Amino acid sequence: ATPLVEHEMARSLVTSAGMRTIRLLAGNPPRSVVDLVQATGVTRTAVTEQLHELISAGFVERTVENVGLGRPRPLFSATDSALRLFF
Repeated sequence: ATPLVEHEMARSLVTSAGMRTIRLLAGNPPRSVVDLVQATGVTRTAVTEQLHELISAGFVERTVENVGLGRPRPLFSATDSALRLFF
């Protein structure tokens, strides 16, 4: 497939909710699930499912922040692929 066709196929994998998540992550510091729930107004389950889909598609990456004695906190950011493809 040509690069244009690949570009359109990749874009078609992302729902409108996924695009909203990518827009929230693009150009910003990594955000937590709680941050994304507050920003989108949807449930934690919906945000988590969307993040899993975006990670699988290669548009979001997950890192872990250690916050002292508590559990490590997962953070999410848009990948370079997402930024090139959507912006």
